[in-house]
Amino acid sequence: MKKIYDIDANLPKAVKYMNLLLIGVAGSGKSSFVNSCATALLDDGRLVQASLAMKAGMASATRMLKLAPLRRKGGDVIPIRLFDTRGILKEGTEVVGKEEMNYIIDGYVKPNAKMTSLSDMKAEKKSQRETPKIGDEMHCVVYVVRADKSMDDKDPCLGEIAGIRETVAQRNLPQCVLITAIDKILPNADDVGDMFRYSIVQKLCKFVSNSLKLSPGNIFPTANYVIEGVPDAVKDGISLCTLWKIVSLGIDYLNQMEGIGDNIPDDFFD
Repeated sequence: MKKIYDIDANLPKAVKYMNLLLIGVAGSGKSSFVNSCATALLDDGRLVQASLAMKAGMASATRMLKLAPLRRKGGDVIPIRLFDTRGILKEGTEVVGKEEMNYIIDGYVKPNAKMTSLSDMKAEKKSQRETPKIGDEMHCVVYVVRADKSMDDKDPCLGEIAGIRETVAQRNLPQCVLITAIDKILPNADDVGDMFRYSIVQKLCKFVSNSLKLSPGNIFPTANYVIEGVPDAVKDGISLCTLWKIVSLGIDYLNQMEGIGDNIPDDFFD
């Protein structure tokens, strides 16, 4: 937890906040992950509802580029911004397409702006930035899928994510996958703290890695708070560990950028 609390020391001077974008199907666990991280970080003995979460299969509860602050124990805001996007639906009726996602990734859309078509978002001037800077852009893209939903090579949701992944890859932006509800597929949900000893988890991570052409090291299985009444030390630990792995990808990305990373000699990229 201390590493996340002290993230300020790892950010380049040109960047005030670490921006992380969550992308996935409605009900995949994006909002629940935000809530789980908020609960673990605040650490005050209660479950935090920072973002409205819905059941899998329901219409997306997120209609905006949702942003809620993550707070340290005591209440101070941590400079990590987890952006919760409108869900990608299997029916294809409310899909946030690649063009809209690129516009968001590039930093043009302000927090809590309504997520609509690209033309409509551009027309909403108050919710847009004319010339976004590196601190406005996304520093890591996180795709969210559920472990307890059947996935195969023909899954349209994975297809949507794969299309966005290809576009994001062209800009060398770090990408990873969050596999939520991992406790739902274990023979004993209480073993979630030791999930990697189960072959079903290993096989699922390998399948997602191969399907989306991402490194196995960038696939993070996790278990969010859903029906629990009080925080649990194991789930808190999983949430914090997962968040730190994602944040670390963003830190490495920023610190390697020409003109952004600190302590890089002026002639290093000559």
